[in-house]
Amino acid sequence: NRTRRTVWGTVTASVSVEFGMWLERYLIVVPSLSRPRLPMAAAKYAPSWVEWSLFVAFVVQLWF
Repeated sequence: NRTRRTVWGTVTASVSVEFGMWLERYLIVVPSLSRPRLPMAAAKYAPSWVEWSLFVAFVVQLWF
């Protein structure tokens, strides 16, 4: 097809695919979060010093 061989045709196709992927992810995640199926309540979570240090190392690596 000739429209898929142009730059604008490719951009339109890729944007529509990206939108469809986000919509699919939304439809998978949001309903499952709105109706939890586990009988227990969610636990509190706090990252440890190891996780914070890995995060800081990642951010520093991005800058240098």
